[in-house]
Amino acid sequence: MAKVKNQEELRKPKFQQTKLCFGPVVTKKVSADYAKKLEESIQDLNISKKAQLGHDDPCQHCSKSTKRVKCTALKKGTEEECDLNYCTKCISEKVDESVEWIKSNKNEQFVDGNGHVIQHGKSKWRWACLVCRGLCDCKKCISSTKRLSFNIEPTNKKVLEIEPPELTPIPLLYSKEEIWIRLQIREFIFRFGDVYGFENRLFTSLQNVQGDWRIKKLGAYTVWQCLTILYNSSLYEDEESIPQLAKNILNGWIADKRLDNIYCDKEEKHAALLQILNTEGMTGRRWQDMAELLALAQVKDIPIPTTSDLKKRDADSMDTDNEEEEEEEEANDEVSIKIARYQKCTNRSLVSVADELKMINMLLELLLYDIQIRQSLIAAGQKAMSKELRDEESEFKNYQKEWTQENNKHLLNRTTLSMRVNQLKSTKGKEKEFDEVQMSLDALETLIRDENQNLSKKKLELIIHTHKAEKRKRSLGHDMLGNEYWAFSDTLDHLNHATDYRNSEPYWAYGIIIIGPGFKKDKEQWWFVKGKSDMKLLKDWITNESKKLANDDLKRIAAGINDRINYLVSLETVVYGEGFFQ
Repeated sequence: MAKVKNQEELRKPKFQQTKLCFGPVVTKKVSADYAKKLEESIQDLNISKKAQLGHDDPCQHCSKSTKRVKCTALKKGTEEECDLNYCTKCISEKVDESVEWIKSNKNEQFVDGNGHVIQHGKSKWRWACLVCRGLCDCKKCISSTKRLSFNIEPTNKKVLEIEPPELTPIPLLYSKEEIWIRLQIREFIFRFGDVYGFENRLFTSLQNVQGDWRIKKLGAYTVWQCLTILYNSSLYEDEESIPQLAKNILNGWIADKRLDNIYCDKEEKHAALLQILNTEGMTGRRWQDMAELLALAQVKDIPIPTTSDLKKRDADSMDTDNEEEEEEEEANDEVSIKIARYQKCTNRSLVSVADELKMINMLLELLLYDIQIRQSLIAAGQKAMSKELRDEESEFKNYQKEWTQENNKHLLNRTTLSMRVNQLKSTKGKEKEFDEVQMSLDALETLIRDENQNLSKKKLELIIHTHKAEKRKRSLGHDMLGNEYWAFSDTLDHLNHATDYRNSEPYWAYGIIIIGPGFKKDKEQWWFVKGKSDMKLLKDWITNESKKLANDDLKRIAAGINDRINYLVSLETVVYGEGFFQ
């Protein structure tokens, strides 16, 4: 039995060792050079290496009349020049390099996808195309990358599903009507505050929509500013005009406080009156005067009774019978009594906070009768860009191109200095030279940081100017679930007053507000998305849904969210530091 067993063991095939630990066990005889061929094929496999195949014309779909720039790089391992060329438009869009810079470049180095310096042929300038740099993202370049079999993506891969972020409900402390009035006041101050000379420091509390707005001082200053603007207006000359009534009201308040006996100059009288209004606030009598001004401008739904209500009833009573005449007289008497109460009131007890805000909003809208503002609104409605904004955009693009060129040089120098520092660090007797190179590297790092800061500041200024140029505030759009998206303005001047005005509801100025059933189809309410991470996720979800539904409204929402993210990134870079709005 033992002899038979030994013979069976001898007949069993021996274990075949392969190069790959997960390779199959070969049970049949193989050729002698099988292992050698397998080893050569594995060594030849380079996951990051692109196949050396010819490349199609990258600008074949571009205009034939556009100038082109030829690549001067040598193909890797050869003395043969690359035969590709790109049009100037594609070069500018994809790598932000101008023809002028390319033709003047003789020393700039380019690297390929593996970080190796690209060699160039004999030419008047140096320039490596996107294919040579490993930046081309066409299907041919992407598909030319070799992969192991277990890395091949399945052909039946499903479309990537993205879940939206969690929404946080906003507890509304006031009625929806009052919330919208507050939002309208904020947006007016943001767009027109500079035009009318409103002081920024008095409106810092407006950043938080539901916060303490200091209504007493807000109302006093807004009323005084509106009356002063109308006082100096030359749009109307007749006695019954709005500016004339504004003059009468302002002069009447000055006479009540006997400021004519103290001051001779008009500006001094107005300034003294502002101090009194800030101290006393807007009394019932003063609000009744402003209601009369609004009534003359034919403003509807004024929360305070006016004499125009009496005139309307007197005109209507001519065609009524005796019983109706009596009712009209009673109504007139009631209005007259209310007007008398307001005219005698020397405090703020008769006017609620909601009514004060409503009156403030009406007065601000009254300023839009100014011809300068009307012209800007018409221009905004026609989507016409002001010359100032066009010049600012052009200036920023030129600055960005110059910054890109200089930054590339600085980064190359930083790499060189860093390598030199590492060399000198491990070399004895080079301490003095090491200190000098280290100082140069530190100075270069500071220069790069400062130039990045300047670029971000100019970008932030352009973003703010662009937002203010949109005179009519609109929502970002509606999604397929019925939600409405808003990105309300930041009313603070962070560039000139770099202070973090923290509040309990920063999402009004820094987040995305959503009004609707949310993403789980709850009852309609107000939600917010706060922080760059959630906003990025929301943008990706909206973009993904827009591709599936081919919805242009969703594309506008995604663009608006991306605009808010860019604004927060610029604020972090210039003012608050990285991660502040995370």
